[in-house]
Amino acid sequence: MGKRVIKVITIIIAVIAVIFGVFFLYANKMKTTEKYMYSFAKNLFDSTYMNWNEPGTNSCCVIELVDYDMLSDKYKRIVSKDEFTNANTDEQIFDIYRRISAANSEQLSERNIIVSSTAGYDMASGTDGFIIDGKAYHITHDFDFKPRLFSDTPYISKWMIDIKEVSIDENEN
Repeated sequence: MGKRVIKVITIIIAVIAVIFGVFFLYANKMKTTEKYMYSFAKNLFDSTYMNWNEPGTNSCCVIELVDYDMLSDKYKRIVSKDEFTNANTDEQIFDIYRRISAANSEQLSERNIIVSSTAGYDMASGTDGFIIDGKAYHITHDFDFKPRLFSDTPYISKWMIDIKEVSIDENEN
């Protein structure tokens, strides 16, 4: 009977140690994700606010700052790597943005609590502008990042894209 109790206690201690180990690893990954998100948000700000992509100017787009490998599987099912990396016209990029935005609105999922997001920072949203078929669009981006347990690079768990049609005269001011 005594050996059996010792085995049970040993198993319980081992399970608790594994749980704390996974929690510690995930907490460290969250710190890395937070640092990565701050760096990404700074690049987003520098690239899009300093050189705002006025409709029709072909300046820097937010999509240029996103590596395809950063996308979650949900977004990789929406757009192929070839399509994502070779999108170089306003129409191709706008189409990708529209599909990602539509996928987000279809799912209406709640945001995960354990996530790093550019949405909480006023100046960390990216912005693009396009003229497609004679219509001007102002596009803002926010990103949620989650850590990958066995990688130093987090992934984009949610890419929130807000597409608003604006008058062309409004963009000239």
